[in-house]
Amino acid sequence: MDVNNSPSHELVGKTFTGAKAGLAWQVKSKVSRPKGGTGGTFSVGYVATDAAGNEYFLKATDIGLLRIDEGKSKLEQMTDALNLQRFEREMLDICTSSGMNRIVRAVDYGELEVVHQGIKEFVFFIVFEKAVGDIRASARGYRSTGISWIPRVVHNLAVATSQLHGKNISHNDIKPSNLLVFDVAVQKLSDLGRATCDDHRGPWDNLKEAGDRNYSAPEAWGYQYSLPMTGRRVSHGYRKRFDLYMLGSC
Repeated sequence: MDVNNSPSHELVGKTFTGAKAGLAWQVKSKVSRPKGGTGGTFSVGYVATDAAGNEYFLKATDIGLLRIDEGKSKLEQMTDALNLQRFEREMLDICTSSGMNRIVRAVDYGELEVVHQGIKEFVFFIVFEKAVGDIRASARGYRSTGISWIPRVVHNLAVATSQLHGKNISHNDIKPSNLLVFDVAVQKLSDLGRATCDDHRGPWDNLKEAGDRNYSAPEAWGYQYSLPMTGRRVSHGYRKRFDLYMLGSC
């Protein structure tokens, strides 16, 4: 499937209802990926509004964007896609119920059936609180206020990482495009699409590096490094150390 011609790219103007909160959403516009950006590889971003006109960020994805093996049957592809979505939603629900105030909050989620090139397809969506942008876009403006913004940003990212680790969740993809800015004092960590959790079986348990390898620790690149395993899963302690490496790299 051409990922640039997937059903997730065709949501502007559509109105639908979420399954988690039961809210009505109207998709207003597509969020363009910034030049040189590394986020949004497996999804398409939109600005969506609720019934009161408040703006949120909607992340849409489908089988093609998720890179589900096309050699599998349609049923197997749908099962894999559903498992990916179910796990990410479970992680987001844990973050919300645990009061993680430095993780971007998921307001609603659900599935949407669309007709794409004459074929019925499913688009999965998650609606998040809307940020101003990621830390890269804001860094230039922050510099004009002096270096005081640097420890504030690092503190917020460290708190976000600590909140996840406190619930045995590893983010696995900490990088600038996933650190979102809400105002000068508040930045939050986003995108749990590549997360793992010691208490829940997940789709990325056996991968050496679940996130973007451009930001990963040297061990992820090989060098005959033997991964610590718990049963058939990469150990959670190893995942947490990788998170800390990526935190420091940011």
